[in-house]
Amino acid sequence: MHFKRYIRFFVFIFFCFCGLHAAPTDYLAEYFLDSRQPLNVVELFGGLSGAKNYKVTVEGKDYVLRILNPENTIEEKKLEITAATYAGNIGIGPFVYFVADHYLAMIMDFVKGDTLSPELFSNEDKLCVFLQTMKRLHEPTRDFPTGLTVFERIRTQVEKIKQNEIPFPKEAVDNALKKLSHIEEMFKEEMLVPCHNDLNSLNVIAEGAVFKFIDWTDAGMGYAYNDLGYFILVNNIEEKRHCEILNHYLGRLPSEQELLLLKLMKQVSMFRIYTSIFSAFEPSMPDWEMREKRQLELEEMLWEKDLPPVSYYFDLHMKGQLNGDEVIRGLKLSALRSFLRDE
Repeated sequence: MHFKRYIRFFVFIFFCFCGLHAAPTDYLAEYFLDSRQPLNVVELFGGLSGAKNYKVTVEGKDYVLRILNPENTIEEKKLEITAATYAGNIGIGPFVYFVADHYLAMIMDFVKGDTLSPELFSNEDKLCVFLQTMKRLHEPTRDFPTGLTVFERIRTQVEKIKQNEIPFPKEAVDNALKKLSHIEEMFKEEMLVPCHNDLNSLNVIAEGAVFKFIDWTDAGMGYAYNDLGYFILVNNIEEKRHCEILNHYLGRLPSEQELLLLKLMKQVSMFRIYTSIFSAFEPSMPDWEMREKRQLELEEMLWEKDLPPVSYYFDLHMKGQLNGDEVIRGLKLSALRSFLRDE
């Protein structure tokens, strides 16, 4: 059998059994056209981006086929692929070999290694290498997509919640938006740099002494403190270690202003988590009375004493146990409450 036909047939059978549309076969068949061996394809699970990932092994080398979230716009898909390509070119992400038409999918290196674990934070040398990798990402360039700043993203997501008639704790969110505007003023003098914007433990892979960042869905130009603040938040790094974190990142002791900006961006990240996941786990309610009733319920739930702190949910995330609608609902409300309380 001709090798091209063989590969197309093998991949077609795989995706048929996985219940996917046959179109993904073209991504593999086109890039691996000259391969003389069959492809071994295994689906990879995890993440909340809505993308599909597959590990592809051929001729002793591992790749990842990433089929981007079909609900994303072409502009959003282009942004992710452009950012991922940039990261691969400068050595802080998997190298991208192939991009499908209309930015529907990409094929890149499979990064062999371990995701972030609490052990990293007790190893000063590794922590320093990780933060210097982040700093390399933040170097100014014209080759990175613009995207939205964290402040713009939050406001855009709140507007989408309102437009889609999704009930939300209105009074709390209105107060949070006012607080957000005050914090934004503190960053007026900060330079915009390339940011990943989602450096949770599952999106950072330690490959020996090298760190690679994956899943560039939320990437864009922003403030360096975006990544730093989000990193210390989702990895439950205590405030007493903030000076140490900035010291490794800056290569010097931080000023009081720099410590304040880090703390503020950690708080902003809590509000962003709330707006990012809220609409996915709260259904639309076109009926005004039903929506108003649900909004009051959410206000009450927000201030319930038995709502766990946000650190509880990030512990679950690092263990791979952050799943289930009720758990996610708890996370979003806890994140909003923490932002309002300056926690």
